[in-house]
Amino acid sequence: MKIAKLSLAALLSLAMLTACGADTTTFGTVNGVEIPVGIYINYQYMAYNNALSKIAEKQAATTEAAEPAAPSLPLPGAEANTVTLPFMQDSIDGIPVRDYITEEAIEDVREYTAINDKFASLGLTYQNNEDREVKNYIDQNWEYFSETLTKLGISKASYEYVMLGSLKRQEVFMYYYGPGGEKAVPDEIIKEKLLEDNARINYIPMVLKDGEGNLLKSEGKAEQMKMAEDFVARAEAGENFDSLLAEYNDYYAALQAAATPADETETDDTATDEIDPNAETQTVTNEMVISKGDELPTAAVAARAFEEQAANPGETRYFIVEDAGGEFYYVVKLADLFSDPTYIDVNRETIISELYSTEFDETVKAWAAEQQVILNEKSIARYKVEKLEELNAE
Repeated sequence: MKIAKLSLAALLSLAMLTACGADTTTFGTVNGVEIPVGIYINYQYMAYNNALSKIAEKQAATTEAAEPAAPSLPLPGAEANTVTLPFMQDSIDGIPVRDYITEEAIEDVREYTAINDKFASLGLTYQNNEDREVKNYIDQNWEYFSETLTKLGISKASYEYVMLGSLKRQEVFMYYYGPGGEKAVPDEIIKEKLLEDNARINYIPMVLKDGEGNLLKSEGKAEQMKMAEDFVARAEAGENFDSLLAEYNDYYAALQAAATPADETETDDTATDEIDPNAETQTVTNEMVISKGDELPTAAVAARAFEEQAANPGETRYFIVEDAGGEFYYVVKLADLFSDPTYIDVNRETIISELYSTEFDETVKAWAAEQQVILNEKSIARYKVEKLEELNAE
């Protein structure tokens, strides 16, 4: 959500007129176009939930900061704990909550209409039938949403307008920042960001236990390390890593089978399963893309993978990591993140949004500021923030 750092009175007077005597089915007009009041209420509802989160974070931080280092008695007449204001009596960035929510909702309507105008003037269309997907989603879930939204005064049509408005915003964003756009982001920048935040690994988890599940002693661990080092050498020589994983899985399964007494092995003399010679063999793999901060498959493996990638970007590397509990050796393959040729394209829009959405938000604010907005003051007066508070308390 975007928010103009102005008082409500200043916001209403800035490039806005107020319409008196109108009914309450419209928010007002923007550049002469009437806006259904349901769109405003929808954004008001979103702003309300955003404010709830901000106040919760603020109060949690205040409570934490107020906690004494050691137990102590309050001074006579003082409260033992920090007093938490009721939600509607609190403030965000110095702005009373009710004004904050109203300001944010009005600003969002302005930006909604600015995006609609830009989408039309640029001759853009929805990509990959995304508008149909949104409409299908609304159709399928309206019964779930409708009771709450209808109580607030939001129609299905207004809800759909807002949802499609978000798609339009992204289409306009990519028009400027996507391939061929005025501010197109080079692949080199996208690659740099992807490499900073992600790594492609494959791994063989080697269990440091015997077939009966007992932790190995020093000698047994040394044998497992020798096997792990052999896997690394063979992988570096060109052997398929998934084949090495399958080899280890067979080895450990045999180890477990050998440790299981014959009388504990269940057999079924009536079984007649046959192997289909034409069936496709499924390759077992542990290949995955991890993100910085992940603990997959363990925090130590993830940390080492990013260290290796930072030192040797784009290179395939092999290394061994012992987990913190001493129950596994991990033989890890750090692969080229871009070995999948579609990886950049699949993640392009997400990365561009991460890098430039804030810059684009400021551009949209500038577009919105150029509009002439005539508010329907009766609608603003009728659909108060307190109504959201009452609904939330039900």
